[in-house]
Amino acid sequence: MWEAPNLLTQKLPGERFGATTTLSLSPRSIGESAGLIVYGYNYGWIGLENGPAGIRIVQVTRLAANQGGGEVRAVAAGIKVTGNVRFRVRLEPVTVSEPTPDFADYWPSMLGSTHARVIFSYSIDGKTFVTLGSTMQTLPGRWVGTQIGLFAQAPGGTPSNVSTRIGWADFADFRVTP
Repeated sequence: MWEAPNLLTQKLPGERFGATTTLSLSPRSIGESAGLIVYGYNYGWIGLENGPAGIRIVQVTRLAANQGGGEVRAVAAGIKVTGNVRFRVRLEPVTVSEPTPDFADYWPSMLGSTHARVIFSYSIDGKTFVTLGSTMQTLPGRWVGTQIGLFAQAPGGTPSNVSTRIGWADFADFRVTP
């Protein structure tokens, strides 16, 4: 995702909020995926991915993506995905200490910055959400800081002239709540 140019994202709408989407995936190739992403130098997403045994629910975290950090995956075991799945991320503010500046006249507020703790979850029935993967702490990204959004992606290395031979994702909604 670090090099993906096709993420549909926006700046975070607040310090404390949740975002939910409903997704179905109609893949034609192994490796196709779609989901809900929190994106910055650390990024994570939760969604659907087509694997050798069919569509599965996955949560992926990549810390220090800007420095080549590796992905960590969690897969919801024993779930057969046949239709829509709801995905949710919950962001809570976290204050992080910053080093003392190397100049004398600084504001005390410069000694801390606010990031977010992100919790990923999914629901098969649309009501009961199950946490998947580990909690992630955001780091601002390039240009606008941490962002939240949606994505749909073919496997890496898929040439653009095969667009009629890859699948698609349907997002029914995208809701942000306090």
